[in-house]
Amino acid sequence: MNRKHLWIISLVLFCLSCDNRTAAEMYNEEFIMPGAKGEVVRTELWKGGLLVIHIIDSDGSDSILQVFNRDEILDDIKPEDKIEKLPQSNKCILTRKDSIKLIDCIDLTGLRQDTREALESISQWNRKNINRWIYKNEFNRIKGIN
Repeated sequence: MNRKHLWIISLVLFCLSCDNRTAAEMYNEEFIMPGAKGEVVRTELWKGGLLVIHIIDSDGSDSILQVFNRDEILDDIKPEDKIEKLPQSNKCILTRKDSIKLIDCIDLTGLRQDTREALESISQWNRKNINRWIYKNEFNRIKGIN
């Protein structure tokens, strides 16, 4: 077997071994499934609206939470805020002193139609309660609604 045949066989084997996940599967595994909770240490805003949030859990271990949303929402997350990503949902809770802001972990409106449709069945906040600061006692009142 010559070198050209070995190269072609290697390329075919490589392509067959690649992970062929759909965009919806990647969003589900990387953004929707994991849960996290902790204090924001620092944030990194990446091009395209991805915010990487470095948090410290209650046990002192470092974690990373990724939020994919509009810039004006991402700019509102500051160090020393507390953030919680509810597992298996699109729900994030930002806490600052006596106030809470309910945000989507992923802004589904920015995704392709087929990806958005595949993720519509996940648990989300009531649309009228998101992206605004509310007092914690008001959150406790509307928690049953969401």
